[in-house]
Amino acid sequence: MFICLIRLWLAGTYAVPGQSVLMAVGAVIYFVSSFDLIPDAVPVLGLVDDVWVINPVARANLLVISSFRNWEVSLNSRSRV
Repeated sequence: MFICLIRLWLAGTYAVPGQSVLMAVGAVIYFVSSFDLIPDAVPVLGLVDDVWVINPVARANLLVISSFRNWEVSLNSRSRV
C-alpha cells in the first residue's frame, strides 16, 4: 500500500500530505533495509521489529490510507465503465 501510494505521489497522480509521505518512505526503507534491531533471518522475531515500525505509521495515517483506497476503487470502477 505504502509503495503504491509513494509511487503515485512521485508521479504527481495523487496528492498526499508531506508528513505522511515521509513517514511512509521511512517505514518502507526500514522494512526493506537489512539494518534492523532484530535481523530478518531470525524466524518470526525478525519481522516483529518491522511491524513495530509499520503499524504506528499505518495507524497515524489511517485517514490518508482510507482516502487513497477509496480513490483507487473509484478510479478502477471508472475505468471499467
